[in-house]
Amino acid sequence: MTESAVFFSRCRPQESNPIDLVLKERRVFIGYPAFRIDVEPRRGHLRETIVDLRCSDEEWEKLRPSFDKNQKKQYQQNRNFIQSIERGAIALVPRPDRGVVYAGRVVAPFELIDNPPWGDAYLAFRRDHGLKVEDEFGHLGDVAQCCEVDQFRPIPFPLIPAWIRRSLLGRSTYGQIWPLSVLDLKPYPVLDRLLVDPRREELPWTDNAIEVERRLVDAVGPNTFEHLCIALLQLEHPEHIWSHVGGSGDGGVDGVGAANSGEVVGLLQCKWAYSGEEVVVASSISERPIRQILAALLHPPSVPRRENVEFWSRSDIASLIIRHASKLPIALSLRIRAA
Repeated sequence: MTESAVFFSRCRPQESNPIDLVLKERRVFIGYPAFRIDVEPRRGHLRETIVDLRCSDEEWEKLRPSFDKNQKKQYQQNRNFIQSIERGAIALVPRPDRGVVYAGRVVAPFELIDNPPWGDAYLAFRRDHGLKVEDEFGHLGDVAQCCEVDQFRPIPFPLIPAWIRRSLLGRSTYGQIWPLSVLDLKPYPVLDRLLVDPRREELPWTDNAIEVERRLVDAVGPNTFEHLCIALLQLEHPEHIWSHVGGSGDGGVDGVGAANSGEVVGLLQCKWAYSGEEVVVASSISERPIRQILAALLHPPSVPRRENVEFWSRSDIASLIIRHASKLPIALSLRIRAA
């Protein structure tokens, strides 16, 4: 990981939420300590029983047999992640319940601390919140692997571009935020600017389709994208009833259109990011042809066309938003006006 990297960690070890401790100590924790099964842990000597993930490859291979066999894959993943974090990287700790992402610049690589000075405070936090503390060494190990940042700055979630924000709200507890190759978007310059001045740039009203596309990529995440496409279909075809079904990432249909007669007239599948792979929007449910729509926000410049499937590109969606801007709340927040 170079100085231009961005990574995140939820810092929520074992059902806890010690965010105030994280902010006070200016530390990012990842948890999942690599305990050796052949060494009894001792308070203040965690390095004797937890493997330092920054050790040499030779030492790592020697220690691998001492790991819990069910955790070896996770430990290797942690090692790859930790070893690549260098000074200058930007760390993110998301807290949707506070409406912000805490961001800071790493001032030292990840380290394993024998006796974390905040260990007692963390155990007390768990007790005060009715959380388990029986495995004291396990809990201390969760906050012993950490890196230090210069300071944490709260950045409102709406100011974090959607293509960055989506990683923070997924299932992973930590990971790197990668550049978006489709549009050559890089997370480091974006976060670097927000760390200096966490304010949204003033958006002028526009009906320029290229600018609308840019704003969509910044503001619209996978779930919002599905609801946006449903709204556009409803505005385009007011004689039908369009409903959102399913959820992002389920691989199925995201929208269904029906006529007043009760017939299904259209099926929608949304792909926030689409590389041109084969997609089946509808199965055979009727003798009558049903309109099939595949909508994508991020996609290559040229996308293979599928038989009987109507493709909505980012450009198509931008044009539709401009057409219906007066009736779309998202057009107001993104300062898009009707042409």
